[in-house]
This record gives sequence, C-alpha cells and structure tokens, in this order.
Amino acid sequence: NDIEAAKTKVAAADQAFLDAEKTLNDMTIGDTEDPSNAQRYLPFDMSMTLSEDFTVTDESKEALDKANGLIQQGSTDDAIEVLRLASVDVNVTSALLPVVATTDQLEQARTLIDEGKYFEANLALKAIEDSVIVRSFSIDAIPQQGAVN
Repeated sequence: NDIEAAKTKVAAADQAFLDAEKTLNDMTIGDTEDPSNAQRYLPFDMSMTLSEDFTVTDESKEALDKANGLIQQGSTDDAIEVLRLASVDVNVTSALLPVVATTDQLEQARTLIDEGKYFEANLALKAIEDSVIVRSFSIDAIPQQGAVN
C-alpha cells in the first residue's frame, strides 16, 4: 500500500533527524548571505569548481591530483585544505537544508498522513524541497560547520 509506505518513509526520515540532532548540529552552518538569520542549515550536496581564469602550473597540477585522491577517499575537508594551501582558486557551491524547518515539516507530514490528509502531507513535504537554499563560497570563505552566527 502506497500510504503505508509513505507513513513508513516519513516516520523514518523524521526519526533519523531526531536521532541525529547532535551530529546534525555539528554539521550545520548559518546563511552567509543573511547573517542576521539565526536559522541553521545542513549542507547535503556540494560541488567544487575551478575559477574561470585558472591556469595549470606544476604546483597546481600536483595539488589537484592530491586533492582528487583525497576526495576519492572521502576526505573532502583535507582536499579543500590542499587546494587552499596551493592557492588554487576553487569555488564551492552547496545545497543547504534548514534543520528546524525540515524537522517541523516532517513531523507535520507524519501527523497529516495519520489523519488521512494526504494532499496536505504532500504540501508539507514539498515545503522541505522549497526551503533548500544554494550558496557559493570561495575556498577561503567556507563557513565553519557547527559555528553559531
């Protein structure tokens, strides 16, 4: 039954957010474009690109090769540090999810599904998707995770 599957998936997502609250808080950042906003965001997707005027040198090629190896091993932070120290001009773009609003919307969707209000539950889940923001940072301006504004 699709409704039972939806209940199970929303309940699992809600519980995962609640169970991982401390870990998630350690990974959150503030909105760099709106520092007065106290809301915390969880980065969930990230990409790195070289600046348009990047030119390869022996040093930058070595740093890129080392960083690529680190990324393949899952050591993204170390890769960024290698590139930063080699003065490789990298831009980082990240999709960010508001933690509290997401938890609230998951709980609301869960309640609405239990009440048989499937359309409204879908709107609550859509609100999570709509709340995602995308921010770009230079390699020297990546916000510290867990830091409070």
